[in-house]
Amino acid sequence: MNILKKTFFAMCFSCLLMQVSLARTQTHSNPIDSFVVNTDTFSLANFDFVPDFTANEVRERLKTISTPNIELTFNTHVFSFIDYLTVRNRDYSRMVLRRQSLYLPVFEKYLKKYGMPDELKYLSIVESGLNPKALSRSGALGLWQFIPSTGKHMGLRIDSHFDDRMNVEKSTEAACKYLKGLYQATGDWPLALASYNCGPGNVFKAMKRCGKGNFWEIYHCLPQETRSYVPQFIAITYLMNFHKEHNLFPDYFEYPMQYDTVSLNQYVNIDLLCKHMGICSEDIFSLNPEIKRNYIPNSEANFLLRYPADKGNFFRNNRHWLLDSVAIGVEEVVELNKKLNAPLPSAHVSSKVVRIIHKVKRGQNLTFIADKYNVTIAELKKWNRIRSHKVQVGQSISIWKKEAKEVKAHLRTSYSSPRKRYHQVKQGDTLWSISRKYQNVTIEKIKRLNNIEDDGLKVGQRLLIQN
Repeated sequence: MNILKKTFFAMCFSCLLMQVSLARTQTHSNPIDSFVVNTDTFSLANFDFVPDFTANEVRERLKTISTPNIELTFNTHVFSFIDYLTVRNRDYSRMVLRRQSLYLPVFEKYLKKYGMPDELKYLSIVESGLNPKALSRSGALGLWQFIPSTGKHMGLRIDSHFDDRMNVEKSTEAACKYLKGLYQATGDWPLALASYNCGPGNVFKAMKRCGKGNFWEIYHCLPQETRSYVPQFIAITYLMNFHKEHNLFPDYFEYPMQYDTVSLNQYVNIDLLCKHMGICSEDIFSLNPEIKRNYIPNSEANFLLRYPADKGNFFRNNRHWLLDSVAIGVEEVVELNKKLNAPLPSAHVSSKVVRIIHKVKRGQNLTFIADKYNVTIAELKKWNRIRSHKVQVGQSISIWKKEAKEVKAHLRTSYSSPRKRYHQVKQGDTLWSISRKYQNVTIEKIKRLNNIEDDGLKVGQRLLIQN
């Protein structure tokens, strides 16, 4: 009973304090100097207590973190955004606080490298909310929201396979270079930030129209979006330094995944790589957000692929067979078949073309059929008017081939069909070691010919190597 009485009196006293605070708020005469944000939003449902604060308190806090490089000006525009972040949209603020450990250390590293103010690390929050895949309606992408033309101008690779605007390190370094150039052009960091948003040309036009050089002096001459850009930056900087004073804490922290790297100079099927390594493809794409497709093209040279660090020993111990097993793709099959389908000397081959009908069996696909008849997948699709890579069991596939009619007996021997070839598994044999013993034999081919799903072998097992 004593506990209930104490609880009741505590609740009454809390309500009394809130009413006093509300009364004080209604009697203030100067709205900006003595305004109190009353946040009577304590709820037993979500326990999200939002402390009251005054404009004077915010002004004094900003003074403590303001520097000569970037003056954190306080006014009604800034105060309205601070109110939005600390009162009206607290979920967004928690999300930003949750992600800060993922990216802010990278930003700090490059800002220090180029001798720029540390506060600029918060600019990416204004741009993208710390989302490396954020895409705007104008085509701006990534943490720093580069449009394609600016991204390419700053040396970022943007093509059908990769987009460096989503690469944390490369895009951050490009943003630092771009911002430093804007600062050198304007001589003022707030003007440089405005230029980052609307372009230096629009900022210089605003300076010319207003005849002044300070951001707040040319405020009304700037585009509407840019007017709120610097106030948002100041408000975000305030939030990241004083979120505890507003009872704002993330539910949990997101930390960067530890990773190892491998330099690739070949085709790599990412789905197959993840399957063999026992990892989720989402982890690979999270570590390599610049990859736009599920493979690394054969034309790529020295691509640095990041993968989870806990798989480092496994990858290093199995590197050769891993990279060999994921190196089979459509591009390689087409190229290989072109080489295998090189025409025989015209003196020994007739020009007659014959049609071969292949009935699709279970487990067969266009890659298998193209490999069997030494033709390309593109040719199969053209001859049979197939648009996709899928074929049905029992489907008839037409193959057009030149009839190799040899004139001399020794030529007939040279180009005769190869006989079936087998390998008996011995102690210590692996798919990798077996594939190395035979020419043009890969791990995937051995698995396909013998209907093997995993990498396990038994001593004495008879494997079909060539059919």
